Formats: sequence, C-alpha cells, structure tokens
Amino acid sequence: MIGLFMAQLGDTAAENVGLKLAGNWPAPYLLVFKHRFDRGETNEAVQVLRDVLTLVDTGFYGEQAKALLAEHSEKWDVAEDHWKKSLELMPQLNEAHLGLARAFAKQKRFIEAREQWRMYLTGDTDPKLADEVREAILQVDESLLDSERP
Repeated sequence: MIGLFMAQLGDTAAENVGLKLAGNWPAPYLLVFKHRFDRGETNEAVQVLRDVLTLVDTGFYGEQAKALLAEHSEKWDVAEDHWKKSLELMPQLNEAHLGLARAFAKQKRFIEAREQWRMYLTGDTDPKLADEVREAILQVDESLLDSERP
C-alpha cells in the first residue's frame, strides 16, 4: 500500500520509490504511467508500461499496458484486441471502453466507437473526459445524419 501511495505523489523520485515498493503489483505502475504521460514525459511513461509487462501474472493490467503501448505505436487493431481482452478479464474496467472507442475511431469505425463511448458514459467517468466523449458522440451522430441526407 505504501508503494501505491508513493506512486500517486506526482513526483518522479517518489514514483520510483513507489514502484520499487510495489514489487509485482501492476496497479501503481499504471498510475505512474498516467502521471508521467500527463506531465509530458512520454518516453518515461512508455518505459513504465514496458516494465508492467515484465511483472508476473499481470492479468487485465498487462492487457491494458499492451493496449496503451499499441496506441503509442499507432497500431490500432492491436490496441483494439488488447482492450477487448482487458474487458474480458475485467468487465467493469470502464477505461477499456474509452480505449476501445479510441481504437475504433482511429480505424474510422465510428458506429462501434460511439457504442463504446456510450458504454464509458454509463460507468465511473472523469467529468472532463465525459464532456469530450459526449462531444465525440454528437459529432458521429451529426456525420451519420449528414451522410443520410440526399
């Protein structure tokens, strides 16, 4: 638990200590990934995802890490597969719906993306992201209406 606490502090040195204390527990690694990515430390964030894959028995965390690495490499079909596996292993992982929607949208599969965005909105959401998701759904709906008009 101390490792998880340290991983949430938002300071690189504290995060590194937190990861050492976390041992084989992948949850702190994904928190550190998010913090570093949000701070613009993309290479460091990607390395944290790679570190997750070296852990034993990562379950849905491993699939989530693989999906995020595939997104980073813009391999959207691979990301799609890993987000789907994440949902199979942890159906209540709301972030997987968001990731799956991103993968579908990048592949121009907007109807499927809209479905996943809607699924995301039914779970626990970040208010800022929820607004962005609602806007994306609206854009898909409008483009579908435009395509149906003569």
